[in-house]
Amino acid sequence: MIVAIVGVFLLADRFLAGMLSGYLFWIMPLPTLLYSAKYGWKSSIIVLISITIVAFITNGDLYTVVLCFVTSMTGLVYGDGVKMKRSNTWLLTSSILTTFVNYALTSVLLPRMYGIDIYSDYRALIDEMAKYMNGIDVNRLYSLVPQLAFASIILAAVMEAVIVHIIAHVILKRMRFDVQPLRQMETFRIPKWAGWLMLGSIVLSVANSRYQFVPALSDFLNFLGVSSEMVFVIMGYLLVIMMGKAMNRRFIGLLAMVFVFFAPMMLMVMGILDVVTDYRERVMVRYQNGQKQ
Repeated sequence: MIVAIVGVFLLADRFLAGMLSGYLFWIMPLPTLLYSAKYGWKSSIIVLISITIVAFITNGDLYTVVLCFVTSMTGLVYGDGVKMKRSNTWLLTSSILTTFVNYALTSVLLPRMYGIDIYSDYRALIDEMAKYMNGIDVNRLYSLVPQLAFASIILAAVMEAVIVHIIAHVILKRMRFDVQPLRQMETFRIPKWAGWLMLGSIVLSVANSRYQFVPALSDFLNFLGVSSEMVFVIMGYLLVIMMGKAMNRRFIGLLAMVFVFFAPMMLMVMGILDVVTDYRERVMVRYQNGQKQ
């Protein structure tokens, strides 16, 4: 039954020119996830192999076969963790790792095998930015393209894993599986020492852009700097969502999405304050006291 459902999905995806796998990629681990949560990883291996064979029969291209295999593996590992009563941290971490492998294979390795320039889209985006932003250092951004590509893969893997984690928790709970409750967003914190390390990596990345260290070290610092900036932007966005929730203004979270694209520096500053200081506690207490009054 699970294999048949995946087969119908793949046939529909083929008729729609890959639209389903492009926009509904987050549901692909769910069939094997549910099966593995019920019967364990040993019984799910045959399902994993069957899905891979069906992907080859219905589509025939290597990209779809690899995509189905790795996403099904993600579901298998996650579902077995549910059956073994692993913690939510273990489930989310395993999902992030397997999803990262998926993106590394489908976004980097396979395109290079076919001779596709994986950085061309990033360069085109930089060229478009240069048309509307005067004084932008195009050559420096070109040098950051590999780091930006790698950081975007990590961010995409984390976001997809979180989506799968939340949806799986809802479905498994409705199907009366024994799952641990999800943590409240307010309790999610990055350790202060990690925040100071990320802040230091941003400073070193800026210094590297001016003084140009050794090439290998330069690439590493650029990657750390870009990754740290993205983490701080995410934490700033989460802080805005929590503030909107405390103010009973849910639309603020949607409004903050605009700042992610047009004013990320503002969110990054808020993220830095959230991670390395007690800014979150003071803001939340202020709004909660205001509501009580």
